[in-house]
Amino acid sequence: MVRFEISIDHSRCSDPLGCGICLKICPTAVFVARPSQMFKFRETPGALYRIKPLYASMCTGCMECAVKCPAGAVRVERSNVR
Repeated sequence: MVRFEISIDHSRCSDPLGCGICLKICPTAVFVARPSQMFKFRETPGALYRIKPLYASMCTGCMECAVKCPAGAVRVERSNVR
């Protein structure tokens, strides 16, 4: 069985909510944007959101996310699982 390891370089992905290309382009909706920190009684600033490959097991390896990311922050690698 072929699986894919997806990693996000958060130092390069500086505006995940403003960009969101990986969120839009992925045909299997692997990615979600989640806050890295939450505050009581106030909204979390957009800069504190991070892209996470929450459903990485659904990745088909099309590489569209890595190709289209303007910051080059998404990396997809093949890993063989038996």
